[in-house]
Amino acid sequence: MLTTLLFDKEGSTEVEQFPSTSKRIPASKVLWANLEHASVTEVSQVREAFSIGDRDFSTSQRIEAEPQVHLRNDYIYVCALFPPDSHSRSICRAQVLDCFVGENWLVTSYAGSNAIVDEFRELVTGAGEIGGLDAMSLLATLLELVIVGYSEAFEEIEESLEEFDQKVLASKDRDIESKVDLLVESRARVGLLRRTLAPHRRIFATLTHAELDAVSTDRSATRFSHLVGQVTETLNGARDAREALVNSFDMLILRTEHRTNEIVKVLTLASILFLPGALIAGILGMNVDISASTFASSSLFWGALTLIAAVAIGTLVLAKVRRWV
Repeated sequence: MLTTLLFDKEGSTEVEQFPSTSKRIPASKVLWANLEHASVTEVSQVREAFSIGDRDFSTSQRIEAEPQVHLRNDYIYVCALFPPDSHSRSICRAQVLDCFVGENWLVTSYAGSNAIVDEFRELVTGAGEIGGLDAMSLLATLLELVIVGYSEAFEEIEESLEEFDQKVLASKDRDIESKVDLLVESRARVGLLRRTLAPHRRIFATLTHAELDAVSTDRSATRFSHLVGQVTETLNGARDAREALVNSFDMLILRTEHRTNEIVKVLTLASILFLPGALIAGILGMNVDISASTFASSSLFWGALTLIAAVAIGTLVLAKVRRWV
């Protein structure tokens, strides 16, 4: 689906005659063409209208993608990645956002629908002076929402870990393996988000130099400079999420140790209750002639008692040496 909006300082208007409008865009206006799961015909129209090369548009069709920027003669190509959804385990499943920016036009292309672009569309069509931005600054606004999406993803992970901690503290469930699996999945997601986000910092740093191309402006360079710092702050959120994961794991271990201690306490109490009786029964049944009510062999009996006492004393000495008691 192809949608086009024309921006100026007064607001935005939807363009119906796209190909003809793209050839006569006033200098004071910016045209945004958005390709959402576009057909081959729509892609061809956009490529022809803005003279976009095949090598850039073909990158959106590859299986693997990474953030990158290429400076062309008449436009700038920027490839960014949306935050992977909560069910994504591979960077290959991160949705690619291809952006092409000219002097007063912006083209975005991606497969399927995306809430970030929908939010951006509502933002730019609402009240305010965002329609007065140049094309590169308009792109910076969109990419800023992408980075905010990563930040929200890290916050979502931290919130889920807080709920996890509460359940661990309140739960009497002994299924530890399933809880460990949840932590492993969360750790994998944090790593995926961080690896997907980190390369964007290099792209934004490149776009802070307005003198490198004929499309960027000092205003857009300032915006991308701000984005570099925003990416750094969001990566710090990844570090905080990892620390929260470690704390959750420690809490799970402590809870498991507490349950183990409770079990050991019960077993110890049972041992204390039954051990004296077992000891007495063992000694009396070891070498006693019940019919005569006398010990069949007094020397062996006292020898066994001596061995038991020696083992007990040796155990106490070993415990003192090892500082067990």
